Amino acid sequence: MFFDIQNASMLKRISAWILDMILVAICATGFGYIISVGVGYDANYDKLEQKYDYYSDEYGIDLRKISQLDGSDTELLEKYKAASAAMDNDEELKKQYAYVVNLTLVILAGGILLGIAVVEFIIPLILKDGRTPGKMIFSLCLMQNDQTKIKPVFLAVRAFLGIYTIETMVPVLIVVMLLFNTIGVAGTVTICLLLLLQIILLAKTKNNLAIHDALAGTVVVDAKSQKIFDSPEAKEEYRKQYNQ
Repeated sequence: MFFDIQNASMLKRISAWILDMILVAICATGFGYIISVGVGYDANYDKLEQKYDYYSDEYGIDLRKISQLDGSDTELLEKYKAASAAMDNDEELKKQYAYVVNLTLVILAGGILLGIAVVEFIIPLILKDGRTPGKMIFSLCLMQNDQTKIKPVFLAVRAFLGIYTIETMVPVLIVVMLLFNTIGVAGTVTICLLLLLQIILLAKTKNNLAIHDALAGTVVVDAKSQKIFDSPEAKEEYRKQYNQ
């Protein structure tokens, strides 16, 4: 029926998503490298490493292997405590550490933003009907949930608010903060809640919507069988002609 939404199979959607995420990762890596050169990441990271080397030599302990520290070795433990106390009082070290963390976040955020912009916004604008490379290969496309062509503003909401901000950057930033020990259990709980919300939406909504589609009012459909109209008025006119 022309007026039914032809939902795409989940297998095709997952396959297209995997391909698109590979392309996003490739683009993000390239853009991230360019950004890292521009902000001088390597030089600043080397400065931080030099600080760790200084305290390692000063206190006779390899600070890069503190995870392997044996609590039974009291002498090594005392050296670590002394080195740690000295580093806590080193304002220059703390500033450099914070600066490297911030640069890491800038590179990640900028690289991923540009990668998603290319794959999930610019290419779909060029290919029309919200088709990414993955969707094009698996014969999928996007439309608004009223069966009209997807509008650029909603494609932007889908790509930048949904895919980039909520589904990608929130988890990425939390993982980075977990790695740098700047966030605790709350970060893990947030990621789990986002994942749970995504699963519930995909399983329980009528058109198996992901978070980004729910936000943008879009639906992933089968490109070969789905009838997409230019506007609600065009859909209504087609309905009248069809019923005659």
